Amino acid sequence: MKALWMCAVGFFLFHSLAVAQPASVTLLGTIKPNRGTTGGVSFAGCWGYTAPDGREYAILGTATGTSIIDITNASSPVEVGHITGATSLWKEVKSYSHYAYAVADVNGSQGLQIINLADLPNSISLDTTILSLGGFSILQSHTISIHDGYLYLNGTASGMIIASLANPRRPQYLGRWTTRYVHDSYIRNDTIFAAAINNGRLDIIDGRNKATPSLIASIAYTGGGTHNVWTTKDRRYAITTDEVGSTAKNLKVWDMQNLPTVSTTPVATFTPNPADIVHNVFIRGDYAYVAWYTAGLRVVDIANPTSPADAGGYDTSTQPPGSYNGMWACYPYFPSGKIIGSDMQNGLYIFSFSNLAPRQNTTLLEPADNSTLVGVADVHFKWTRAADLNKDPHYYLVRITGTSLDTTLRASDTTLIYGVEGGIVSGHSYTWNVTTKDEFNTTLSEQTFQFSYSSTPVPIVLASFTATATGNGVVRLNWRTLSEFQNYGFEVQRSQGIPTHFLTLPNSFVPGQGTTNIPHDYVFFDSTATPGLWYYRLKQINLDSTFTFVDPVAVNVLTSVGRNTAAPSYSLNQNYPNPFNPSTKIEFTLKSGGFTTLKVYNLLGQEVATLVNGTLNAGRHSLGLDINNMQLTSGIYFYKLVSGGFSETKKMIVAK
Repeated sequence: MKALWMCAVGFFLFHSLAVAQPASVTLLGTIKPNRGTTGGVSFAGCWGYTAPDGREYAILGTATGTSIIDITNASSPVEVGHITGATSLWKEVKSYSHYAYAVADVNGSQGLQIINLADLPNSISLDTTILSLGGFSILQSHTISIHDGYLYLNGTASGMIIASLANPRRPQYLGRWTTRYVHDSYIRNDTIFAAAINNGRLDIIDGRNKATPSLIASIAYTGGGTHNVWTTKDRRYAITTDEVGSTAKNLKVWDMQNLPTVSTTPVATFTPNPADIVHNVFIRGDYAYVAWYTAGLRVVDIANPTSPADAGGYDTSTQPPGSYNGMWACYPYFPSGKIIGSDMQNGLYIFSFSNLAPRQNTTLLEPADNSTLVGVADVHFKWTRAADLNKDPHYYLVRITGTSLDTTLRASDTTLIYGVEGGIVSGHSYTWNVTTKDEFNTTLSEQTFQFSYSSTPVPIVLASFTATATGNGVVRLNWRTLSEFQNYGFEVQRSQGIPTHFLTLPNSFVPGQGTTNIPHDYVFFDSTATPGLWYYRLKQINLDSTFTFVDPVAVNVLTSVGRNTAAPSYSLNQNYPNPFNPSTKIEFTLKSGGFTTLKVYNLLGQEVATLVNGTLNAGRHSLGLDINNMQLTSGIYFYKLVSGGFSETKKMIVAK
């Protein structure tokens, strides 16, 4: 068939009225590794793994083991490696941390295989094989579930085995459930939803005490063959699949709001075609993604779970309806929005669904990078959303690190308030970042911001203050504040030659920002500077008229005489005075305009100062040099002019 199912395909809805939606599933790519066949089946369960670098991988159960397939480029998937296991048509896989976990339901020696994915995309390796937990055999398991750091092995000879993955390489036995055979399970918080296929029922189990799980409620229904189960995002409804028994082989929706009392009649059922047998259901947001054997992948709108509606699909199978062939499982949890499905005969399929948008990288907003928080009781963190919380449920982990502090906090949305009494110390800096998480994926933000905290308000926290000669006697001043407290504004002062005789420039007042923890940039142009060495400083004025001074910066202002006329030749004059202390003047002439450097070297030939490094016009130029600004000690130095193929060096002496 291999055709995109449109809503024109007939579907049947029992006990509810479905509203048809345009089909929107698109095939992106396929791959069929050659890993053998048993009983007419080459492939079984599938799951996904997203590496820390963002690359995405399919974990595919094969007839002879487990394949890891790079699907980052969906149109050209690549099998990275294959781990050999027992030969069986029943293979199930899951992932946790940087490991894949594989089981097989066959008498043999596979047990629980733990596959190391840390070396992807280059290679994979079998880390360990575990044959028993707590003294109980796990040589064969029908399915495997992993939730919140706990491992559940379903359908073993010893019941449902529960283990901790605190050490992902060495699961620690915690307990088991033996009341009924569990074919598959889904765990939400500490509630276990167990599909008891042999008893035709759904068991709802209290799993808070992993050593002794206890039954909350059981939904038994006539002819039931409960194969697997998932819950809606609010956990009010459980949705089950039936692949055996006399009941219809469809999705069934159960209302659980009155636990432990549950009706044995579903509030809704759904099938795209009664002749096709449902297999496994997985839910993300408002949609159920269903592996429907010979009907392939089906997507069902469950925004209103009592009225499920067809939302499209893709038929991967060439087998006739009603057989146990075709799509075994699917995985709709990749952050990119990709969906994978495993077809028992045809291999791995990669899809997109128009109503499943890729998650976006979170952008950190507050506290701003390199900001300083002054006198606050709480730190307010803010960032952008990765996705719509209703359509794509997820949450965030905010990690704050610094002096004697390393804490991670959970946030349901994009803001978090953290009190400074929680370990934020005045005078220290801290970093923070955000991780987006859901049941199965962890995505770290690309940004990490830093902030500082001061319990005592200071007028301004200055990030930078620079002075630059732009030509034609104009000096540009730039400064940036990280925070301001009752800051009225700034006046610009300057001093010529030495940093002691500062005068305020007329009309130089620049208004401040009052009180703020938001960084702010300022600029001021001085067009009255004459040639020579100048020092600039800021007079910061508070709202109460008190003031402080910002340490001065120095700048050389060059003079060009006859800039637009050609000079007869290049020349470099001897500095005057020479010897000198603390200042001297250097003059030079350029025949043609162009890139020019004027640098100072010590007796070892080491560069100790750069006076000019840029494009100058033709003509005569003059600049001042001050040893205090250049941090030169007494001794012999050389200054070298290079421009337009001309080069000349002269000696100068800094006197004691």
